[in-house]
Amino acid sequence: MSNSSRRRMTRLAGRARRCLSVTLASAALLMGSASTEWHAHAEPAKAPARTAPLWEVGIGGGGMYGADYPAADERSVRGLGLPYIIYRGDIFRLGEDGLARGLIVDEGAFELDIGIDGSFDVDSDGNRARRGMPDLGYLFEVGPRARFDLGPFGGGRVTLGIPVRAVFSTDLSRIDYRGIVVDPELTYERRGFFGMGLGFSASLAAAFAGERLQDYFYEVDPAYRTAERPAHDASGGYLGTDLSVGFAWPASERLNVFAGGDLSFHGGAANTGSPLFRERLNWAVGLGLTWSLYRSETRVPRKG
Repeated sequence: MSNSSRRRMTRLAGRARRCLSVTLASAALLMGSASTEWHAHAEPAKAPARTAPLWEVGIGGGGMYGADYPAADERSVRGLGLPYIIYRGDIFRLGEDGLARGLIVDEGAFELDIGIDGSFDVDSDGNRARRGMPDLGYLFEVGPRARFDLGPFGGGRVTLGIPVRAVFSTDLSRIDYRGIVVDPELTYERRGFFGMGLGFSASLAAAFAGERLQDYFYEVDPAYRTAERPAHDASGGYLGTDLSVGFAWPASERLNVFAGGDLSFHGGAANTGSPLFRERLNWAVGLGLTWSLYRSETRVPRKG
């Protein structure tokens, strides 16, 4: 991914929409920027400006170990390998900073876009707290995001992103609306660590979700009540805060490696009284790579 895709990678798991999502999006999103930085590092005289191919096609894979859902007390390994496509158009962008992105306003220090993201599912029978309850399906979200460039700091840059997204779930046979999530995020990014094109980012983000999404994670209907799992009527509000770090390394012009970790703090969240709310602190780690197979000869300026 780009600069911005590193941000996506570093939020590995924690908030409702990200705790389940790392590997699904990471293979397609992560390493567009790392390959660009290799180009700048390997041929500084020929490419003083940061550029990237207009489009790329390749294969990627990633894996994570983290909580099954926000505030869960059980963890699992999830991974995925798949082809990816990146397109870096002036208005429409595919595979960078979201599964797809349409740029509405680009004023340099301010951007407004419409984005789409996706996330993993969870098998409830594999989690003791949710056993016997419906599975958590794949999640995807659509909506606008305002992004402000706050300027340079410590050799890198600081940005503030404020996405407002509608969330939907699917079991591949139907689609259900799951409400709204808002998660402002402060991000620091720096390139060129250790003189090898290594990219670093760190972010702090808080998530606030409507009642429908909180129901999806924490509601216990009377039909699913047990002696250890009393009924619970979930409410909307604060979901949790993520502290994330990530690295992206261009091992070669076409091979890119990424890694990251995440701490999610759920103390004070709206549904701490739910029997499905099990831990106030979650953590996750992830690792992956991409290999660019084909790319356009046309290069465009790197944005972000």
